[in-house]
Amino acid sequence: MEVELIPVIKVNCNHDDVAAPSCHPYWEHPEEWEEYNRACLSRSGYSHLLIPYLRGHLLFPIVSIQENDLLKILIEHTEGLRTGVYQRQDVAGIPGGYILRVNGKDVYFPQCCGELNDIGYWAGLADRNTNSYYEGHPSPVVSIERDLLVFDFSVDKHEEPFQPTPLKTILKIKPISLQKAVSNAKKELDQLSIFLNKINVEQGWVINDLDDLLIWSNPNRR
Repeated sequence: MEVELIPVIKVNCNHDDVAAPSCHPYWEHPEEWEEYNRACLSRSGYSHLLIPYLRGHLLFPIVSIQENDLLKILIEHTEGLRTGVYQRQDVAGIPGGYILRVNGKDVYFPQCCGELNDIGYWAGLADRNTNSYYEGHPSPVVSIERDLLVFDFSVDKHEEPFQPTPLKTILKIKPISLQKAVSNAKKELDQLSIFLNKINVEQGWVINDLDDLLIWSNPNRR
């Protein structure tokens, strides 16, 4: 079993002068939503090199984001902290999270309010801590069955649905496979940490432990 966790950043943007598609959900109409997203991103000042993980999505793999686009993301995300609107304890991690791939198939995407610091959630699960906290919602119910982690994506009529809809209602993976995926994801995050700390100095932000604040600040981190 091959398990991957792909770190992605979510970039939200919309413009009043760009009409949003009337077709939903976005993952079933990728061409229309890709055109809309591209127009909004361009008007927001992002480059044409900012390519989503899948067409129609607003999730971007961190390894493929160009430095000028990443800098823009960071400037916008830290503005409230730098201008005193927010205190450090009120600052969320970089929005996005982790796409879970099993045997080459995307089985689960970051949900609403997901962040890069959710790596602590995945690390906790890999260590068989089924109480590991996830910032996003909805979230799967995770249990242990013998030597397997069992993800239950069932949704009753009173709950919000997962978006996009998971391929399976029940997913079983080996903790050791998830541990490897977490380790590989952390290598990508380490590179992002280096960039964050460089930008912190170059921009003169003087934000203590910026990478810890935006990536690793989770009760279960590292």
